Amino acid sequence: MTRPLLILSLGLTLAGHALAFPVYFKDGDSMDAVSFTVNGGKFTITPPPAAGATPKVVEAGALQHVDLPVPASFTEAMSQNKAGEKIKALIAISKARADLEPMKNISGPHDYWIELEFLRANLLLDQKRTKDIEASMTEISRDTSDAPAASRAKVFLAHLGGIEGNPKKAIEDLNALIKETTDNEALADAWLFLANHLMGTNDHHGALLAFLRIPVFYAESDLQLSAARLGAARCYLAIEDPKRAYDALKELLAKHPASPETAEAKKLLAQVSKDLKIEAPAGAAPAEKPVAKPADTPEEKTAPDNSTETK
Repeated sequence: MTRPLLILSLGLTLAGHALAFPVYFKDGDSMDAVSFTVNGGKFTITPPPAAGATPKVVEAGALQHVDLPVPASFTEAMSQNKAGEKIKALIAISKARADLEPMKNISGPHDYWIELEFLRANLLLDQKRTKDIEASMTEISRDTSDAPAASRAKVFLAHLGGIEGNPKKAIEDLNALIKETTDNEALADAWLFLANHLMGTNDHHGALLAFLRIPVFYAESDLQLSAARLGAARCYLAIEDPKRAYDALKELLAKHPASPETAEAKKLLAQVSKDLKIEAPAGAAPAEKPVAKPADTPEEKTAPDNSTETK
């Protein structure tokens, strides 16, 4: 038997009463709801008690749009990622995906689903789980009803090609997608991935320019900003400009104090401060101290072999 899935176990109450949200149907009808459950592919929509209406059971195809409040599992996933807790974020995403999966093609809940899928893809990149990412992004790229999400998915697929051994092809594909894409989130991803591949091919100046575009043109793209600033700092170090690296890392920590890149930025900032012989700013991790070497011991000298070979 299929277990009923309560979507809105969100604690959405005000003065002891559940908060209502509107549900719109394709036949032009609409109603307010306080709970939304699915069982066997059918949705049961429960109105507020004061409305005097009875629950309505419909197929997914009858729903036009649901102004679904932010699910608690979605909020938890975003909060854990922002705090740099990547494993906890993935656990929360798993719960949120289970909650939203039956409604992923319905306008409203679809937006939450898509945002979770791209957050999950970014986190899985760290774990090199490219097959899982490829399956998800391939499905989204085929969705012609959500063109921005499809464009963004194609960017991820191009990036995966570079990870799997063909960075030059990834650079070509990403450059082509940048020219044809208008969605800002897709463009922010494309420039970030392009910068990483350029850096991987030792084109540090090209990578730097790509990283720097993101905070200038896509400042609203939270997932990419801290990664772009960390990447720019690495490029500055690669082209032997530690002062600008120092400034980029300070800006990262000031603007993204609890991002997934924060811990690494703190360590790098401490090391750069030490190299520049300036005091590390508050919040930087202590610079790693070199391991003390044992006292040198006199090398054993081998007497020259003056013997002659007997023939």
